[in-house]
Amino acid sequence: MRLTSWGNLSLDDYQTFFYDFNPNLLAKIPKPVIAVGASRSYGDVGLNHLGSNLLTTNLNRFINLDGNLVTAQAGINFAELEKVLNLHKLSLPVRPGTSYLTLGGAVANDIHGKNHHLQGSFGCHIKSMRIWRSDSGVIEISTQREPDLFFATIGGIGLTGLIIDVTFEATEFLGNQIKVENLVFSNLSEFNQINQSSQNYETSVSWVNISGKKNGNGIYSRGNTVPEFAKKITKAPISYPKNLKLNFINSTSIKIFNNLYQNLQKSIKISLVPAGKYYFPLDGVNNWNQVYGAKGFYQYQSVVPEKNAYEVTEEMLNLMKEEKTYSFLTVLKSFGDKSSGGLLSFPMAGLTFAIDLQNQGEATLKLMNQFDQIIQRAGGRVYLAKDARMSREFFESSYPNYEKFNSLRDPYFSSDLSRRLLGF
Repeated sequence: MRLTSWGNLSLDDYQTFFYDFNPNLLAKIPKPVIAVGASRSYGDVGLNHLGSNLLTTNLNRFINLDGNLVTAQAGINFAELEKVLNLHKLSLPVRPGTSYLTLGGAVANDIHGKNHHLQGSFGCHIKSMRIWRSDSGVIEISTQREPDLFFATIGGIGLTGLIIDVTFEATEFLGNQIKVENLVFSNLSEFNQINQSSQNYETSVSWVNISGKKNGNGIYSRGNTVPEFAKKITKAPISYPKNLKLNFINSTSIKIFNNLYQNLQKSIKISLVPAGKYYFPLDGVNNWNQVYGAKGFYQYQSVVPEKNAYEVTEEMLNLMKEEKTYSFLTVLKSFGDKSSGGLLSFPMAGLTFAIDLQNQGEATLKLMNQFDQIIQRAGGRVYLAKDARMSREFFESSYPNYEKFNSLRDPYFSSDLSRRLLGF
C-alpha cells in the first residue's frame, strides 16, 4: 500500500500494516506503531516504514459539552468540530490553515494559527486527555494527573501513546465574518512597524512576495470578527487533478502569480471575508499539494527569538534571491509568549517564517541545510510537523527537552521521524 506525507515526498510503495482503531486489538498490532489521522503533516512524522499504521478515522465522535469545555475523540476533524461548536455559540480556540486535520493531530503537533500572539497554540487550551499506553492501558492525563506525560503528549508527535479523546476549552462564537485590513510593506522594517501596531487584532499574518524587485515586500493582513452574520454559502472547493503529469511550477509562473496576487491584495484595502475562507485558505482547492509535481515539495517553517528575528529573516530571503529560489507561499507571522508547556512544542516568542519549496533534489536540500545553520545560530527551531530532513544534531540543539521527552515515550510507538531524530 502507498502512504505519503502531504508533501508527497515518500512515493515508494512499502510493506506496512494498516489497522483501524479497535481497543481490544491494540496490544496485538505489530510494533512499532504510529497513529495516522488525516495525513496532513508535510514531512515524515506520520510515516512508519518499519512498522504499523493505526488509522484513527473511526475515532470520530463528539462526546460531551459542559459550558465551554469540549470533549471529543481524537479522530474527529476540525471541520466537524466547528459545525457542532457553532450550533452552541462556540468556536475553536486555534485554527491552522486547514480544517481537515484531526483533533489528535492538532494535539500531537501542538498546532498554531493566525491568533497565536493572543491565544497561543492549541495545547494552551487542553484540559485533559485519555491516552492508551502499552504498559498501562487507557489512562487520563492532565496538569494534575501525570503532568509530565501530559506535557510530553502536547506536541509529542504521537510517541507517548495513542490519544483516545481530548477535553479542551472552546471560545465564544462572535460571528462568521472577519473584517480584514490589508497593509502593504516594502521591507522588513515596515513589516515590523505594522506588526507592532497589530498586537490587539484577533488575527494577523503576512505574505511576502519573494519574486518582487525589493527584498521583503508584501501584504500584511490583520483582522477582527464582526458581529454581523452573513448567510452561509456552501461552495464546493475546486479540485486539482491528481494524475496530471504537466508541471506548471517554474520561476516564471511563480513570478507571474506572486505579482498578480500582490496587486490584487493591494487593491483590497478592507474587506469582509467568511471565517472559513479566512482561517482555512488551504481548503479552497482539493489536492493542491499535487501542483508541485511528481517529486513533491517541502514546507520549511522556522521560528527565531524576537531579538534578532528581522536580521535572520532578511538573511534567509537574501539567500533565496542568491539561489534563485521562488515560492508561491512565503509567510511571516509573529508568535506571542504564551506557551503550552509541550516538551517538543514548536512555537516560541518571536517571528515564524514558512515557505513551500518544490523538491529539486540536492539543490533544495542544500538550501534548507543553509537555512538550518542560520536558524541554529539565532537560537531558533524548525517545526517537526513539517520536517522531513533535519539533522539530529540541529534537532537536539533546538529542542532542549528531547532527553526528558524520550524518557516518557511509549516504546510501542515510533515513526520515520522519531528514528531519524530521536534514535528509535
